[in-house]
Amino acid sequence: VRQYVKLIVALHYIQVLSHVLYLKLSLRFIPLYQFLILTYLLYNNYSELQNTMLHQMAFLLMLAVIGVVDTLASTPVASLVDTYCEASPGKCVKLNNGVQMPLVALGTWLYNSSYVEEAVGTALKLGFNHIDTAYDYKNQDGIERALIASGMAANVFVTTKVPGCQKLISTPEVCYQYTKGIIAEDVKALDHIDLLLVHFPPLDQKVVGCKAMCSVMQAQWKAMEEAYNAKQVRAIGVSNYCPDCLDCLSNVTVKPTVNQVNYHVGMGTNPKNVHSKCQEMGIVMQAYSPLATGSKELISGNLTTSIGNNHNKSGAQVALKWLVQRGFPVATKAHNPKYQAEDIDMFSWNMTTTEVDELNTATQPFGYPCLG
Repeated sequence: VRQYVKLIVALHYIQVLSHVLYLKLSLRFIPLYQFLILTYLLYNNYSELQNTMLHQMAFLLMLAVIGVVDTLASTPVASLVDTYCEASPGKCVKLNNGVQMPLVALGTWLYNSSYVEEAVGTALKLGFNHIDTAYDYKNQDGIERALIASGMAANVFVTTKVPGCQKLISTPEVCYQYTKGIIAEDVKALDHIDLLLVHFPPLDQKVVGCKAMCSVMQAQWKAMEEAYNAKQVRAIGVSNYCPDCLDCLSNVTVKPTVNQVNYHVGMGTNPKNVHSKCQEMGIVMQAYSPLATGSKELISGNLTTSIGNNHNKSGAQVALKWLVQRGFPVATKAHNPKYQAEDIDMFSWNMTTTEVDELNTATQPFGYPCLG
């Protein structure tokens, strides 16, 4: 017993030293079981040990509290979505920080609060578990009401976006403060935020290019990193970023996890080299407007409908499946329950390699993936 006591006392001092030096060695399991053993020793009246054990028990209790607090502080916000994803192979994508994101999201652009509340409520009943919104959509209150009413909020992955810094807020410090304010509003408006994106690069980059606006983009990203480190969000990323814009974030501390861009059949497999750049940086490329804003070419065109007939699916489903089958998350959009049910039906069937290749080589409808 004395040898055991000497050993655990040595381990205690190693643990304290590790905390002092911020090494945080994996010794957090020690305090609890040792505390129980020492309690047992005292209870059984090992009198020769009691004098030293009382001191050690107080010390161990302090370490146990430190360990619990430290563990909670360093653990990402838990989500039932991760559990769903682990149990549903192929329905989610793992981001570069380990967070799991469902592949199919319901987009809510141009939906007002009451309309989006109805759309989200229906979508959740049909099996959607990823909702995409943005500060600029001005509908987060409707989404929040739908999530609360469903009783499923913890099961839903929520993506929202903060605006990029426009001309009047394009200095680094002003952009940083502006972004912090918007993030605070978003956090207050929604039950939780899984993924927070910068909606677009600084609008001035249309004239001067992203490279000239790097300092502004990095200042905005600093505000994003702070929200992530404070565990206000589970992941951060960007939207509408071209390769030059992504280069501005190549040396940041917290890497972007997602780049959400305009992408659909007709744009090829690597539009403007965005996909290859995302792969190089370990970023997941997500598609918005996967139907090219309701393009007839994709919904009722010969290519998609002929492939759809082979699988008893619609042309729109084929266009979505082309993305999902290749591992790209999509933010689709529908209010009609019939179309929502079609949009979420992406995992019960697969296209052939030949069919995918046909869609890969399509050149219509035209689309541009990003800004910059």
